[in-house]
Amino acid sequence: MAPRSSLINVMADAARQAARPLLRDFGELQQLQVSKHTPAKFAAAATARCEQTLRRDLARGRPGYGFALAPGHARGPGSANPAQTSCWLVNPLSGANNFAHGVPHFCVSIAVLSEVGLVAGVVYDPLRDETFWAEHGSAAYLNHHRLRVSARDKLGNALLGIAGHPALGVASRHERLHEISRHGASMRQSGSIALDFAYVAAGRYDGCLAFDDDPVTLAAGVSLVREAGGFTTAFDGADDGWSKGDMIAANPHLHASLVEAMSTA
Repeated sequence: MAPRSSLINVMADAARQAARPLLRDFGELQQLQVSKHTPAKFAAAATARCEQTLRRDLARGRPGYGFALAPGHARGPGSANPAQTSCWLVNPLSGANNFAHGVPHFCVSIAVLSEVGLVAGVVYDPLRDETFWAEHGSAAYLNHHRLRVSARDKLGNALLGIAGHPALGVASRHERLHEISRHGASMRQSGSIALDFAYVAAGRYDGCLAFDDDPVTLAAGVSLVREAGGFTTAFDGADDGWSKGDMIAANPHLHASLVEAMSTA
């Protein structure tokens, strides 16, 4: 069993605390699906409550840190630019659309960014009580079990996550996805970027293609994949891709093939 640092404990405890009411709210959502508007409003209110709890508990644990939210969530007092020296990068509900539709696949995502880069990441899936966590230089874990990316080396038997959507009008990217599929790779679009990256770290997915332009959304998952022995880069192979948008996360055997497939898109 791996000992968790005080920083990881702060993050994991905050995520679990914030997720408790999410579980209750998700149960109530099942009764609201017959309404056209109520589920979306209810989900937005649940996300706001989750954010408030995270702000409170993370500030208690590390009062000097800034706080940056993923796009699409309301920004309140204490928000900060992710470039601040020490900053929480938080998505209170990765998979919000799943949540609003009663689909049981969502999580809380927290990362820490310092002047030296990504320091740590936690992704908590409350429905399965799975805490994925990683700290720079200390490997990645699911609860207390060490994670390693998969060893599959052929696209023909790979399972890939697809997160987000290729930019409208960029036909070549859609063509590249079809080409990857023609090589035999299976693709899944789960609706939660953070869980997709966590699944790459756990070897459940062999890779993930993320179409997203915000680092806050990707940060915790990037920490997990890197510490589990995987690669995370931009589509062209640039190593700092996590802060610039579209990203490939994969095991070392498939990464080069995916870069080759996507870099000319």
